[in-house]
Amino acid sequence: MTPEELNALADRVERLEGSDLKTDILIEQACVPPTGQPKKWLALRYTGSIDAAMTLVGAMQLSKAGELWDGATKCGWATVHNYSNTERGMMWDDQHDVCAKTPALALTAAALRARAALASENSNAE
Repeated sequence: MTPEELNALADRVERLEGSDLKTDILIEQACVPPTGQPKKWLALRYTGSIDAAMTLVGAMQLSKAGELWDGATKCGWATVHNYSNTERGMMWDDQHDVCAKTPALALTAAALRARAALASENSNAE
């Protein structure tokens, strides 16, 4: 999936009001490598579970998520930081901050945006 398509999927996640199975299936199609086995589409509930959303965060990424509220409204927030290996060790590349209706939605969208940035870097390096 192209960086633009991953960012469009992140936009979709950010607009959700709660968990959405159709979006979860799209995320799985975009982010989970095929195994060669027939798929019955028992997708993880990325949009409804922090644990499932964490599976989208890669080995060279750090993440944090939480919930904000002002007494009347709540929202979720998340940040995913991309790192790269250099001769001086791991170095911070960029970060992706997202606010959404729930922490799971925010983490899912932030992870998708971080993947898009990595995909863009990889395509520019070629």
